[in-house]
Amino acid sequence: MRQQTKVVAGSDVNTIIYGETGTGKELVARALHELGPRKDGPFVAINCGALHETLIASELFGHESGAFTGADRRHIGKLEQASGGTLFLDEIESMPLGQQTQLLRALQGQTIERLGGKSEIKIDVRVVAAAKEDLEKASEESRFRADLYYRLAVATLTIPPLRERGDDIALLFVNCVTKACLKHGLPVPDISEINLDDLRGRSWSGNVRELVNAAERYALQLESASAGLGTENVRSSLPDQIDAFEKKVISSALRRCAGRIQETADYLDIPRKKLYLRMQHHNIDKYDFVDTK
Repeated sequence: MRQQTKVVAGSDVNTIIYGETGTGKELVARALHELGPRKDGPFVAINCGALHETLIASELFGHESGAFTGADRRHIGKLEQASGGTLFLDEIESMPLGQQTQLLRALQGQTIERLGGKSEIKIDVRVVAAAKEDLEKASEESRFRADLYYRLAVATLTIPPLRERGDDIALLFVNCVTKACLKHGLPVPDISEINLDDLRGRSWSGNVRELVNAAERYALQLESASAGLGTENVRSSLPDQIDAFEKKVISSALRRCAGRIQETADYLDIPRKKLYLRMQHHNIDKYDFVDTK
């Protein structure tokens, strides 16, 4: 992955990065920028999935004062801000088709026109887009513009999920625990005692983002040894092991459902009230699993 990133970075071409949530797509995008010829220019990021359809055009192209109700001042859009550098479009599969057409036109001509404006503005932008689904397939199903796909997919990179990177898990976990301890001013625990086989055996549905969360909880001693990050020599009674397993299952379900209680209860096939009682028993806070991206 590192080698591919270095090669693509030097090519200075539009790129699509594929990967599940939490695999580090923005990290790779920043590496493409910082290792490439545009490293001295701006790196500007926008999450297409987090914006309402009516706001995407304004965020991308900017607007002049009075362009629409509430536009009381000029706003410089992301494409203009990123000129001379890199524009990172996260979750581009969420961009409506109308805005895809406008983006394609801007990339083809390297010019934009602010909403409410009357003059064209020259830009010089490299686009790095991130997606969780195959955009070529989406274009074949008319859910994504094929011409925009080919404009962006000059190069593609695919980040494998953490569960397919078994040899990386221990290295990443140790690094994240060390960083968390330094951040919180805590002594670094004896990493050699961590049950690395247990780490490799977890599903890591949240990928690296989930691993970072688990490492920080381990550093803060909020996740016990028997809860899944244990030591080789831990010996627990059967009730304690059952209790720890239940906590692990509930935490995994909450993580999968991003902290949504009803969805988690449905997934576990238990009543909502019972889930709350078990969470209270295990001192589990749903807000630890909410994705705030």
